[in-house]
Amino acid sequence: MIGLNAQQRIYFYTGVCDMRKGVHGLSGLVRSQMELDPEDMSVYVFVNRRRSTMKILVWDKDGFLMYYKRLVEGTFDIPTVNDSNTIEVDYAILQYIFRGVKWDKIELKKRYKKS
Repeated sequence: MIGLNAQQRIYFYTGVCDMRKGVHGLSGLVRSQMELDPEDMSVYVFVNRRRSTMKILVWDKDGFLMYYKRLVEGTFDIPTVNDSNTIEVDYAILQYIFRGVKWDKIELKKRYKKS
């Protein structure tokens, strides 16, 4: 995916997002609901109620980038959390979700990760 890399932190908003929101609305959602800073170079992912549309928001040094994908068929298989509206995922998991792979059936082997 253009402009995203494995070094960035990736956060999913697990609540329902109104896809009419633009950059200002989504960055406001990051601040108010996710309690994070939208300008911290992290990647923020939002989906609609039917899980057929995804928006990705990321700060790029001097402005926001917003990616938009609308599926013609099928849905995105997104992570679910019971007690929070935010979940952090790996870059690989985001790629699985983006490409339509059922990521929760995949077991990732333990790898060294520098803190």
